[in-house]
Amino acid sequence: MVLKEWEDSLLTEPPPPAPDDLEEDFGEEEWYAYQRDERRIPLHLATDEWMPVEITERFGVPDGGWGIDYWPAEYVYPVDRQDELEQALRDLGFTVIRGHLGDDGAFLNRWHP
Repeated sequence: MVLKEWEDSLLTEPPPPAPDDLEEDFGEEEWYAYQRDERRIPLHLATDEWMPVEITERFGVPDGGWGIDYWPAEYVYPVDRQDELEQALRDLGFTVIRGHLGDDGAFLNRWHP
C-alpha cells in the first residue's frame, strides 16, 4: 500500500510546458522529449525511495557507481540475493510481483512533480 500510495501521488503525464519553458529552438516537441528522457523517475531510484529500512539494513549496498547518464541511488541490492530479499519483503507484508522492463529501460512511468 505504501508504494502504491507513493506511486499514485506522482504525475502520470509530464506537465505541459509553461510559456517561459519554450524558446525559438526549444519548442513543444523538444520539451516533451526532454521530459521523457530526463524527468521520468528511474525505477532504481523509485525503489530506493520506498525501500523499508529493515531491507536496506539487511541487503543494501551503498551505490558507488558513477558515469555519464548514470543515476546513482543511495543503495543497490544484489541480484544474487533476490529470492531472499523478496521473501523478506513478503515477511513484512509486501506483495512481490515480478515483471519485465520496458523497451527503453528501467523507468517508472511517472514524472517528478
